[in-house]
Amino acid sequence: MTFKTLVSMLSVLALFSCESDKEYSQLTISELNSVTTETEVGENTIILDPYLWRDFQPGDEGENTSLRAIATLADVNYREVTTLSTSYIYVIYNEEIWFSELTEEPYSTQEVYEIDFRAMDGPKWDTGIYVDVVVAFNLNGNYSHVKTTEQYIDETH
Repeated sequence: MTFKTLVSMLSVLALFSCESDKEYSQLTISELNSVTTETEVGENTIILDPYLWRDFQPGDEGENTSLRAIATLADVNYREVTTLSTSYIYVIYNEEIWFSELTEEPYSTQEVYEIDFRAMDGPKWDTGIYVDVVVAFNLNGNYSHVKTTEQYIDETH
């Protein structure tokens, strides 16, 4: 086993055996590619439904046209999602990664089986492209990741 492989394995092991106050660090593209599209955490099976866009509308935010994201984490079996926190987003475009903390969007959904988060001030990648998205989160004290691929970057005018 090479040193590089050993370091990679230890990094992944450390990430998945975190304590509740763990700060996420940026993962490599190969680590992000290994994340699954459904993640089982206790009785919940979590999926990710993101929306990504750049806002070109004139208004209060001035000239800020950087990438924005809404990330909805939901249970596929409509089970209640409680105590979900510490969320981070990774948006992958070719070899580039945008890594950002997510902020919970209170009252954005009426459903008990999903929670919405948002991220702002991303890169100014072209719209009309497709990216992969990974979200890292803590559900009921268990750290995990979930991924979705080929997500379209929209634009608003």
